[in-house]
Amino acid sequence: MSKSIWTRKLGDRLVRKVDDWSSSPSDSWWTKWFWGIIVPLLILGYGLHTIINKAGVLPGYRGSRLGLHGTDAVLFGWALVCLALFLHTDHFWGNTQALFQLHEAGKAVTLLGFCIVSYSSTRSAAERNWRLIIAW
Repeated sequence: MSKSIWTRKLGDRLVRKVDDWSSSPSDSWWTKWFWGIIVPLLILGYGLHTIINKAGVLPGYRGSRLGLHGTDAVLFGWALVCLALFLHTDHFWGNTQALFQLHEAGKAVTLLGFCIVSYSSTRSAAERNWRLIIAW
């Protein structure tokens, strides 16, 4: 018998997902080298490309794309850099004996960077909208 929407805890699934990210990753060669080196390098490369060119594309649902330019593109690039560093510290440092002690601190620093970039992004959008309202 399934629980009704009123009696089940809807946050349990989210809590389990967050808890999975806070623990150390699976201890395999594939996890360490593919998710810890190859994928972060691809994300880092696109992030740096977006920062340097001040232009990028955010992929969307069913093939739609959002073109980003200027400050928005730079902030998106920094968010990608933070994501790449998070994946690297989680999957590579978490599976390397010499770096395992630093892996939690590395994840915390990259998440802090992501939060700062996200805050800057929303602040930039709010200021831009405010300028449009004043100019109107």
